[in-house]
Amino acid sequence: MAKVKRRYEWLYLYGFVRPNTGEVHWLILPTVNVEVFSLALSHFAQEVGASIDRRILLVLDQAGWHTGKEVEIPEGIHLEFLPSHSPELQPAERLWALSNEAQWPTACLRAWTSSKRFS
Repeated sequence: MAKVKRRYEWLYLYGFVRPNTGEVHWLILPTVNVEVFSLALSHFAQEVGASIDRRILLVLDQAGWHTGKEVEIPEGIHLEFLPSHSPELQPAERLWALSNEAQWPTACLRAWTSSKRFS
C-alpha cells in the first residue's frame, strides 16, 4: 500500500431552486447524508416560511440521502421524487455548471462557512 495525501477538502453545495423565478437558496455543508439533508430541509423550510398554511413542493432525484426512512421532513414541505436516472427533469441540475465554473478555493469557502454557521 502507498500512502496518499489528499490534496482537497470536500464541501457540498445544496441548492433549492424555484424554477419559475430562478430564486435559489444555497447551503454549503461538510457532507452529504440523511442527517445533514434533514438539517438542510429544516433550514430551507424556515427560510421560505413553510408551514401548514404555506406548503412547499420539492422535486428531488432518488439519491439515498433524499429517500432514507430517517429523513426528517419539516411541516409544510412535501417531497416528490423524479424517476430514476432522469437528471434532465431536475431544475436544480442546471445550477451545478455554475458552481463548477467558479472553482472556489477551499480557504475562501472555509472562511465564508465559518462566518455563516449552519444551525
